[in-house]
Amino acid sequence: LLGGGILAIKVMADNNQDIEAKQDAALYHYLSGYKKHDIFKGYGNELNVQVTGLQATLKNGGAMVYGHHIFCDGSDTLTLPSNSTFYIVIRVDMTQPAGHEGSFTTVTILKDEDILNSGNVYDIPLFKVTTGVNAVTKNEDLRNVSERNIVLYEE
Repeated sequence: LLGGGILAIKVMADNNQDIEAKQDAALYHYLSGYKKHDIFKGYGNELNVQVTGLQATLKNGGAMVYGHHIFCDGSDTLTLPSNSTFYIVIRVDMTQPAGHEGSFTTVTILKDEDILNSGNVYDIPLFKVTTGVNAVTKNEDLRNVSERNIVLYEE
């Protein structure tokens, strides 16, 4: 015990110890092989984006960002800017209130901060898009849809 009776080592072994979200994320980040992000292959529509004119809808799916789980039910929509080039992203902003850290949005510059440690904002790039007056004229799929073959024990 340190000073006022605080335990310096915490063992999480189904022993009713509270597990902070950041501690949980650290475990998943380690198990992912320290990947910044992955979109889950075969889960829902793999966070695809359907565009009609300048209206974009994020399809359902899941991802992991620095060990944090991201899930989308397929109901997020946004209006794309006209005559522009930008990225369609899921932005994870850890400065937002709990339950509101994720947003479906467009950005011109991707944020790539380590949200497990000292960073606050990470953009999961889904598509790079160029628009005209009324519609998308060019799009590039940037989703890294990954199937992970995790081996926890090797001899």
